[in-house]
Amino acid sequence: MIVPSSVIGRLLYEISADANLPSRVYACGMMMYHAFIEYICGEDSPEGFQDADCVIVGITCLILSVKFNEDFINSVEVVSDTAPVKSRSIRVIDSAARAVLSYGASQDTLSTEQLLFVRDKIKAVVCEMSVLRILGNFATRIPIDPNTDSMSPQQLVDSYSSPHCLAGK
Repeated sequence: MIVPSSVIGRLLYEISADANLPSRVYACGMMMYHAFIEYICGEDSPEGFQDADCVIVGITCLILSVKFNEDFINSVEVVSDTAPVKSRSIRVIDSAARAVLSYGASQDTLSTEQLLFVRDKIKAVVCEMSVLRILGNFATRIPIDPNTDSMSPQQLVDSYSSPHCLAGK
C-alpha cells in the first residue's frame, strides 16, 4: 500500500512553506510526484515500494521542482539576510528533516544530532537521477496553473494531490 497522495501533498506543502518556496514550486513538485508514481505503479503497487519510498520520491520531486523553477525564484526572491544563503536544495532537505522528526517526535525539542542524522540520511537517498530518467524532458515543461500564487494552502493541496492533476481533471 502506497501512502495516499494527499498525505504526501500535505507533507511537501509543509516542507515548501518552511523552506519559503513559492506555491508554484510546490505545485510543480506535486505534478512530478504524481507522474512518477503513476508511471511506476500502473494499476497496482510495485513490489517492495514502501511508505518511506513515497516520502523520498516526494522530497526528490520538490528538489527537482526548485531546480526547474530557479529562474522564477531568482526573479521573485528577496534576500534580507546578509549571511550566506544555503542552497535551496539544502533548505528543502533541512525542512524535510525537521518535518520528518516532528511527525515522529514524542518530545518537544529536537536535538541537533537528530536533525543532522535525519538530514544526512535524506541527502543520501534523494534519487534525482532516477526520477529524471522516468520523467525525461517532461519535467521542464510541466503545465502550472497561473493562479497557484494566489491559491490558499488547502486549494493547492486539493488541486495538486489528486491522482489526475496532470490531466487537469
